[in-house]
Amino acid sequence: MALRIYFSDKVSIDVYYKAKPGLELRKANWYPTPEQQKEGWGTDYYKVAPTVCLGGVKLWDGEKVQFETGINYFKDFGTKKGANCIAVRDKHPQDVAAEVVEIGAAIICNPKDYEKPTDDRTLYLLISEPTKTLKTKIISSSARELN
Repeated sequence: MALRIYFSDKVSIDVYYKAKPGLELRKANWYPTPEQQKEGWGTDYYKVAPTVCLGGVKLWDGEKVQFETGINYFKDFGTKKGANCIAVRDKHPQDVAAEVVEIGAAIICNPKDYEKPTDDRTLYLLISEPTKTLKTKIISSSARELN
């Protein structure tokens, strides 16, 4: 897996799945062809949409976006919440990947850093206490890695 960080209005961490190591974005012009993807080049199996995706950071001021992070998911996904971990598993409805592949993803955090976790049925959102720093760990894997 690799991460693409968007510094646009998305302010998102994009999980970019890879079956073989190497840098390829310059050669692939951001999205490898279906043939390249089947050869093991990276692709987007994890759909970001207008969310924080997996561990992206946005700002929250008490009523509108300031620090927040989280993990998105889609209807009928397998989800699990623990004391310091939120995990999801299923096939993301991605439109740029050559194939649909099952993925798993999790965000690990210190629950004491967040004042009110919310779940709107598409996103587990973690809103932080006022702070200057925020630490989380993200983990992800795809079924394609097993091939």
